[in-house]
Amino acid sequence: MAATLPKVSLYLHTHWDREWYLPYESYRARLLEVVREIIQHLQSGDLPNFLLDGQACVLEDVVEIDPSLAQPLKDLMARGILLAGPWYVLADQFLVCGESLMRNLAIGLQETRQFGEPAMVGYCPDTFGHTEDMPRILKAFGIDSAFVWRGVPPMDGLPAFYWSSQDGSTVLAHHLLKGYYNTAFHDGKTTAELAEHLQQFVRGTEYGGTNKPAAMPPFLVPVGADHHGPPQSFSKTVQELRAATAASLSEIKVQGLPDFSKEWQETASKNARAFATINGELRDNTAALRYERSFLLQGVLSSRLYLKRANRRAEHRLMRVCEPLYTVLNLTGGFTYPEPELRYAWKLLLKNHPHDSICGCSIDEVHTEMIYRFHKLHQELNALDGRAAEHLLGPGTAGVLPRVALGESIVVTPDRAAKAFQLFNLSGEQVSCPVLVSWAEDPASKVALPSNKNDHIQLVSKERQPMIFSSAGREPDVRTVDLRKAWIWAEKVPPLGSVQFEMNADSAGSETDSVPYVTVEKDRISNGLLSVESEPDGDLIVTAHGVRGQSQVYRLGHRLFDCGDCGDTYNYDPLPDDEPIQGEASRGSGAWSRGPLVGSLVLNYKINIPSGLTDEGDSTEPDLTHFSRARRTLPHIITTEISLRRGVPIVFFDTRWVNKSTDHRLEVQFDTGLMVAETFSENHFAVVRRPHQQRLTELPVAKGCEAPPDTFPCQRFFIANSQLFLNSGLPEYRVNGTTVATTILRAVSQLSRPRLMTRGAGAGPPVATPEANCLGLNEVRYGWAPLQAHSDHEQLAQAYSLAELFEGPLWSIATQAESASEAKPMLSCNNKSVRLSALFMQGDLACLRLLNVTGQAQSVRMTVNLTSPQLCTADASGKKVEELKPVVSQRGAASVYNLDFAANQLRTFTLSSGKSN
Repeated sequence: MAATLPKVSLYLHTHWDREWYLPYESYRARLLEVVREIIQHLQSGDLPNFLLDGQACVLEDVVEIDPSLAQPLKDLMARGILLAGPWYVLADQFLVCGESLMRNLAIGLQETRQFGEPAMVGYCPDTFGHTEDMPRILKAFGIDSAFVWRGVPPMDGLPAFYWSSQDGSTVLAHHLLKGYYNTAFHDGKTTAELAEHLQQFVRGTEYGGTNKPAAMPPFLVPVGADHHGPPQSFSKTVQELRAATAASLSEIKVQGLPDFSKEWQETASKNARAFATINGELRDNTAALRYERSFLLQGVLSSRLYLKRANRRAEHRLMRVCEPLYTVLNLTGGFTYPEPELRYAWKLLLKNHPHDSICGCSIDEVHTEMIYRFHKLHQELNALDGRAAEHLLGPGTAGVLPRVALGESIVVTPDRAAKAFQLFNLSGEQVSCPVLVSWAEDPASKVALPSNKNDHIQLVSKERQPMIFSSAGREPDVRTVDLRKAWIWAEKVPPLGSVQFEMNADSAGSETDSVPYVTVEKDRISNGLLSVESEPDGDLIVTAHGVRGQSQVYRLGHRLFDCGDCGDTYNYDPLPDDEPIQGEASRGSGAWSRGPLVGSLVLNYKINIPSGLTDEGDSTEPDLTHFSRARRTLPHIITTEISLRRGVPIVFFDTRWVNKSTDHRLEVQFDTGLMVAETFSENHFAVVRRPHQQRLTELPVAKGCEAPPDTFPCQRFFIANSQLFLNSGLPEYRVNGTTVATTILRAVSQLSRPRLMTRGAGAGPPVATPEANCLGLNEVRYGWAPLQAHSDHEQLAQAYSLAELFEGPLWSIATQAESASEAKPMLSCNNKSVRLSALFMQGDLACLRLLNVTGQAQSVRMTVNLTSPQLCTADASGKKVEELKPVVSQRGAASVYNLDFAANQLRTFTLSSGKSN
C-alpha cells in the first residue's frame, strides 16, 4: 500500500513582546499599525484567520489608544476568524508564583471575552522552559492542550505528547519542533521556494514511530514571527502552493490552533499508545540544535535580581496579605472589598510578568519602567491599606508611609496615641513570632515609652520626619512626627484572625513565657531553638536544640564567592581558568539587634573584585570573543546581619553591599555536611525533585547548542539534606558536592552576545545594557532552617510553614484601645499538610484555594466561624459547582466541614459572606 502523503496546517500569527529591545510605548505604536493591517486583511478575505498571540493585553493596549478598533475586533472574533487569549500576558513560568499564573489566565479569559470567545488552547510559544504545574493550571480552566517549544527532551515519534502534573492533570502538548518563528511567507519567496520550504519542514521532523496512527493529523507550520504583520497576498500564495505540492502533500489548510488541536485530540483518543508521556517540568535543552536552537536561556533566573526581589515582594503583599486581609474584613466586619482597585493592581503586576520583562533580558529603559509599575502597585496598596485602617479606626487616621510595602504597620495620626496594636494573621495557621511595627508620636508631647519590664517589646529606632495624614474628602494634615519602630511579640495570633497587643501590659503570667528569649553574646546568638556561632574565619556553626537535650550541629559555612561572567542577560558564561575569589570575613562593628525578641551578629566580608572584563580579541571559534578579568580590582565590603527571632526556628540573613564592578557573579555558599544527591524545590503548586550528578561539559559548545542547565529555579525555598534554604526573590540555586549556592548578584553588560562558551548562537540583539550590572546598593534576604520532622510529608508541611514565617504573614495597625475583643479564626484547618493558597473576593463570594502540599491523600477538618456560611466547591474561576454540607452546624456555633484531598491536589471553594460568630 502506498504511503499516505502528509498534510500541513498553517497557522497565522504574530508574536508580540510588549517590551524588549524597544520600550513598551514604541512597540505599542507599531502594534496599532500591525493590528490595523490584520483587520484589513481579515475583512478583505485575504487571511482566513489570525492568532493575536494568545494574550488579551494586546487587545487592551490597542483599544486604549484607538477605541475605534474595538468594534472591528469584536466583529472578527464573533466570526471566529480572529483568535485571541486565553492569557492576559505571555508570562515567564518560573519567575512568577503559581497564583500569578492562575490570575493571569483568569483575567486573560475575562478580558478576552470583552471582545469575543477566547482561543481555549494553552499557547506558550517562547517561554524559557515550562513549569510542571502548567497542565494543572490549564486543566483547571477547562483547557486540554498546550503548545510548547523550549525545554522538550529529545523525542522520537509524534510531535505531540501527554504532559502531566503531579496531581495527575494531563494535557495534550503540541511540540513546535521548529519554533514559532517562520518568515518564509513574508520574505518574497517564489512558489517553488515556498513548496520546498514546506517539504523541508516536514522532512526535518521525527513524525510517526512504531505506533504511528493510520490516519495522521496535519503537521503544524507557523506563519509569523516577532512583531510581524500578516504576509501579503496570502490566500493567492496558498492556492498556488496547493497546486505546486499536489504530488508531495495531500493537503495544505490554514487552520486556527483550536481546530488543529481538536483534530489531534481525536487522533489521540483512538491511538493513545502512539503518544509519549512526560511527567514534570520541561527544562531539557539537549536537543536544542535539533529543535531550531530552542535554548533554555537559564541565566535569566539571575539577571537583574532587583526585578525578582521587587516581584516577590509585590506578589506576597498583594495575594498573601492584602487580599486575605480585605476578605476577612469584608466577611466579618462589613468592609467594602475593593475589587476594581485590586483588579487594577493585578494588571499592573501581570504587565511585569512577560518573559522578556521579568527575565531581565530587555534594554535598560524597559526595566526602569517595570520598577515604576511596581511603585504604582505599592502606591495603590498603600491607599487601600489606609482605607482598611479607616474602617477599623475611623476617618482621617492613616498616614502615607511608603515603607508599608516592607511589611511595617500602618501609621496613624499621633492624635490617636498608640497604646496597642491590632495584629492580623493572614496565614492559615496560628502564629507566634516577633513583628516589626511603626507608630507616630507628636514630638511636643511627653509620651511614656513602653515599659521594659515585660520583654515583649524591643525598641528599634526613632526618626523625626514630616508625614501627610489624609483620607478621601478631607484636607491633608501635614505633621512633623517622631516615627518609632519596634519589634513586638505577637502571641498565638489565630489563622485569619487577630489579637490585641497592649504596649504597656505586664507580661507576667503569659502563656508563652516558656518560649525562650533571644540572647546575644560576642560571637553567639541563641533563641533556645537554634544557636549560631561565628568562628574566627567567619564560618557559621548552627546548633539545633532538640527535645530531651538532643541537639544537632550544622557547620554551615556561609561563604561568599565571586567569579567572572562573560555572558549576557540570557546566559552565564564562565571565563577559562577563572578562579573564584572568596570574601574574607571579619566581625562587624556598629549597631545590631541585641534581643530580647530579635538578636543578631554582623559579619563583614572584604573581597577585591576585578573592575570588569578585558577584551582579548577573537578566539579560535568564529564569533567567540576571548575575555579575561581586569587586573584592576575594586574593594567591596559586603555586610551580612545574621539574626534569630524569638520562637522562630529560622536563621535570617540580610546581606547588603555597594556593587562597583561589572560582568561578574556573586554567590553565597552553604555546606550541607553530606553529598547533595537530590534537592526538592518549591515550584508553583508542587515540590520538584531534582537529582544532581556532577557533569562536565566541554566548552565551547557547538554552534546551535547550549550547555546543560547547572542552575535551577525555585520559588521561596529548596531543600537539600533535610535543610531548608529560603529566599526572597533569589530564585536561582546550584549544587556542588556537599555545598549549595544561591546567586545574589549577576552583573552583565550586554543584552545578548553573538556567541558564548555556553551557547552556540545569539539570543537577542547585541545591545549594551549597563544597568544590568546592578551597580550601587544591593540588599538581599535569605534564610536557613533544619527540617526535623520524621516523615517526608511532615517535612514538606514544615517547609511551607517556615516559608510563610520567613515572608511574614502579619498585618498590624496602631490603636488607642487598651483592650479589645479578640477575633476568632475566621477559618482554620486541623491538618498542616493542607495549606491556604489564596483567599480573595469575587462579587459577594470569597474564593478560597487550599493545597495539599504532599504526595499523599489528606483529610482535613475545616472550621468556619461565620453565621450560616455556604461553602461550595468551585472551578478555578470561582464558579460554584456543588454546595457542601457541614458535619457540625449549630446556631451561634462554628460550622465544621470534612474535606478530602488527593495527592498534591489544589481545590477551589467559594464561601458566602456573613458576620463573624
